[in-house]
Amino acid sequence: TEDPPPFAELGLGGAVPAAVEEVIRWCLAKDPADRPQSARELAERYAVAAGLSAPVPGSGLYAALTGSGPHPALPAAPTVG
Repeated sequence: TEDPPPFAELGLGGAVPAAVEEVIRWCLAKDPADRPQSARELAERYAVAAGLSAPVPGSGLYAALTGSGPHPALPAAPTVG
């Protein structure tokens, strides 16, 4: 099975922020271990991607963004403010 096409190929380029598209693609990962493991994890990642919140120190997302957790660091989160 192929990965879904980027939003730009579907005519949605610019309509959905790139960070939000990354969250959506994360939810569609082929390997279930690569998808959100909880609704809280998804909600936190989406809130940061949408610019509604900053990652909370000690959270799984904070660890992923800073490289302080068991997974490699993710690209920088958008700044809030």
